[in-house]
Amino acid sequence: MRLIGSDDLLPRPGTVLLWSVSADPAAARVQEAPPSFNQRTHLAGTGRLTWLAVAAEVPGPIQRADLARAVLGLLARHESLRTSFPRTPHGLRRAVHPAESLTLRPRPARAVASPTLVRDVVTDFVSESCSRPWSAPAVAVAAVDRPDRSTIVIGIDHALGDAWSLTVLLDDLVQLYRGAPADPVATPAFGLHCAREAATVVDSGDPRLADWLRFLRAHGNAPPSFPGPTGVPPGEVRRAVLRTDVLIGADDADAAEASCRALGAGPFAGALAALAHAVAAEDDDHHRSRSLSLLFPLHTRTLPDENRAVGWYVTNAPVTVAVSNNIRSTTRGAGFALRAALPLGAVPIDTVVRALGELRRPRHDVFMASYVDYRRLPGHATHGPLDARHVSAVTDADDVQIWFTRTDTGLAVRTRVPDTVIARATVDRLIERMRVHLTALARPAILAADPAPVQ
Repeated sequence: MRLIGSDDLLPRPGTVLLWSVSADPAAARVQEAPPSFNQRTHLAGTGRLTWLAVAAEVPGPIQRADLARAVLGLLARHESLRTSFPRTPHGLRRAVHPAESLTLRPRPARAVASPTLVRDVVTDFVSESCSRPWSAPAVAVAAVDRPDRSTIVIGIDHALGDAWSLTVLLDDLVQLYRGAPADPVATPAFGLHCAREAATVVDSGDPRLADWLRFLRAHGNAPPSFPGPTGVPPGEVRRAVLRTDVLIGADDADAAEASCRALGAGPFAGALAALAHAVAAEDDDHHRSRSLSLLFPLHTRTLPDENRAVGWYVTNAPVTVAVSNNIRSTTRGAGFALRAALPLGAVPIDTVVRALGELRRPRHDVFMASYVDYRRLPGHATHGPLDARHVSAVTDADDVQIWFTRTDTGLAVRTRVPDTVIARATVDRLIERMRVHLTALARPAILAADPAPVQ
């Protein structure tokens, strides 16, 4: 799975086909469990709602009836895709639409002659369809029909799913499109997750809550910001730029992971250690006693079969990585820090905010880094042949966000930063430094000590 921004979705020209999901609001059933914290925070935003999409290439022209049947099968299988968020006198609620009440409404087909225009037509449609989650499911279906090989795009408002969900959507869609019968095993409803979250109580004396508060208070009652230069003054934003870079190939990624395991750490610890060294070099070429603090997302798929469910099964935890004198020592320490941080993810963020009293947000974005090994997610074997892409809407940004992705081809990183000359140059330096440190982690016999920081 390749991670790209919507600006970089450039399908070959063809005939663009578009379908929106139509629903009868009167048939929707308002749920007792409220929207999750992530959903409430996302839907309360003052700017454009963000969306996610999965794009894939399929052989031959689009079989329109088969695609419509496959999409309706997806909607029936996954409750999250049939969810809307009506505003009621009691606040924002979740409503689930019966599958039989949903229909696909096609728009007139349109021949489009350039990749950039195809991109604009498709992404404008997804943005429009995924910006109204209040009365109907915010799901969009698009395709670019060609005689030899066609493109399919499924877009959802972020409230309906996460990155893991996109791999489930793609795997289910491809199987249904190819004629496989619908899986008779029901996937867990995301409403169960919302109910669990709402019912979770953490005592005020819980040490996990104390660790959260200690972390936030150390940063002025706020999440930490990226410590390097971005060129964006406080209170301002710029249009985001998303880029994806390969850090190390498959052989080096395997070797780096083996080194991490030998150090008692996982591959995310190695990636965070490389990032910590790269960031430390921004201010201090010696970086011997520095640390890097950020939030990291982790999945909350704990029930049986939730690995095949669609929903926003994500929470966050705080971590601080101490920068040692070499990448191996830092990786070992990052492993300890991540293990200590994992239990903090079980504390609802609502509870943390209430206990803190006042959560400051000096920036709109949160400085975060995540790690996803797509080889362990549903359908990974088809990602290469399908040229599968996770597409994110490009909006505004005022901080740095980082996604490490492991696939069969190696370790890559997607960065999202404000589109400034300073931020672009900062990312250039970070990428080169991380490559050096990860190579050192993969080849300790060749690079026994960290080289001088990249200038």
